[in-house]
Amino acid sequence: MSGSQVPQVAFLGLIERWVQLQDGDPRLLKYNILGLKQHVLPLIYPHTLSGSFAFALYNPQPSERFNLVWRSDLGSEVGTIEIATTDPFTIEAGEPLITAKAPILRAEGPVVAVLPEGWVFLVFPLTEIKFMFNTPGSYHLYLKTDEGETKVGSPNMCRVNLPPLTEAKIAAIKSNPTAMKAVRLELRCNLCNDALRTYAGLERNPKQEEEGWIWYETLGDSFDCTCKKMSVDLTIIRSNLHGYLGREDSNVHEVSFIPAYEREALQNIRKNFRDLLDNGAPEEVIQKFIEENPVLLHPFSPKDLWFKAPVLTFCKTDFAILSHASELLLIELEKPQTRILKKDGGVHSELQHAFDQVRDWLHLADEHRQAFVECIGAEPKQVGAVKGTVIAGRDAGCNPNHLRKLKGADLGRTKFMTYDDLFASFEALLRALDKT
Repeated sequence: MSGSQVPQVAFLGLIERWVQLQDGDPRLLKYNILGLKQHVLPLIYPHTLSGSFAFALYNPQPSERFNLVWRSDLGSEVGTIEIATTDPFTIEAGEPLITAKAPILRAEGPVVAVLPEGWVFLVFPLTEIKFMFNTPGSYHLYLKTDEGETKVGSPNMCRVNLPPLTEAKIAAIKSNPTAMKAVRLELRCNLCNDALRTYAGLERNPKQEEEGWIWYETLGDSFDCTCKKMSVDLTIIRSNLHGYLGREDSNVHEVSFIPAYEREALQNIRKNFRDLLDNGAPEEVIQKFIEENPVLLHPFSPKDLWFKAPVLTFCKTDFAILSHASELLLIELEKPQTRILKKDGGVHSELQHAFDQVRDWLHLADEHRQAFVECIGAEPKQVGAVKGTVIAGRDAGCNPNHLRKLKGADLGRTKFMTYDDLFASFEALLRALDKT
């Protein structure tokens, strides 16, 4: 302990991201860190930690080594860590920096300045070392010395309880072109090579199951390999594997992902939607096409998406969207042939009818807020505001100045857009994806 009454190592937590930068004097370095935490919330177990560990070292000496071991509450060992100092130096209090003692960045890592009897902050990247946690619970990190072991930190591996997928959530996931529509997980013993393969998706896939992948909801309680060296509790996987669906990133060690849309599929949606508009398809056909391809509603950022959602007992919306901005959006579709403006620039009666319909919905939402929201399928605590959108008509045939004035008008809680606006938003999305 170097004469100190405290352990020489303190575990500060897990860091999601970090970068080391020069700090004023180019010979000094500092850490910028993001996401320092003591609690880890994996969706499933087994879970392999990613990121970096944050430690504090007390008065480290040249060529000193610190040996640490992970153990669970039950005493099972997860893994070990060795921290070694290389070519450190000290700076006496009040002593100016000199080149011979200045911090530099070397191939094996940064060299830091250490004041006598002081603490040094250290980031330990989890790159070569992989720590796998089989079950949730508290895990403890012990510093091993000649005098014995001392606990220096106890991060918690937590369990997340996810609700099952709803039709509204599935539709919202399908509205995101970069989301994942399926996830697969393989558990394999390194000794006997026995394996279990399971998958989750927006819908079951018979072809996957013919290839030996098991639908996650039908898993048993546990998997034990042939040699009995690997035993995994499957109950958390069975209840939570679908939680990866809808993610936009695939940087997870345990699972592999299948994207919701290939580029060719998105291009086909674009072409078919344009053909329907240009050929004057009726409103019902347009609505059915959007239901089958909810990615067209991506501009509204759906968190949940309902088709033909009820407005109490009076009527139904064409679409209702709970956005990631906590707005409940009530969407009224009219046919592409809807007349938008009169010759004098005023709103045509056909479009005004749609505005009146949405305003009636908003009035009911104000008068019966909780019942209105619950009837659609949302939770009142999730909704910050209720708004409306009318999608009707085409730009062609309208006076450009009058149309621009209408689109820019303050319509209160109601927004207006033409089918050309919806199509343009989808085209902009495809252009953005093409750049990635």
